[in-house]
Amino acid sequence: MGELPKVLYIAWDYKKDGSVEAWHSPEGIKTRAGRTYIGRIGVRAREEWSQLSPAELSAATDQWVAEKRAAKGL
Repeated sequence: MGELPKVLYIAWDYKKDGSVEAWHSPEGIKTRAGRTYIGRIGVRAREEWSQLSPAELSAATDQWVAEKRAAKGL
């Protein structure tokens, strides 16, 4: 599984188990204390996403982030 596309104000935190945590990270924030956890992309979802074209992966990632941000009120 490759890396996820860059998304504005999102810091990806890759875990040893293959999952990825997404953190809303406003510009200039370098510590976890200033970030907001928005969700985790599990191994199965990453495996499914690895089959997508780069454009489809970018769209899927953007949609996932938008849904998570909306749920957190960001």
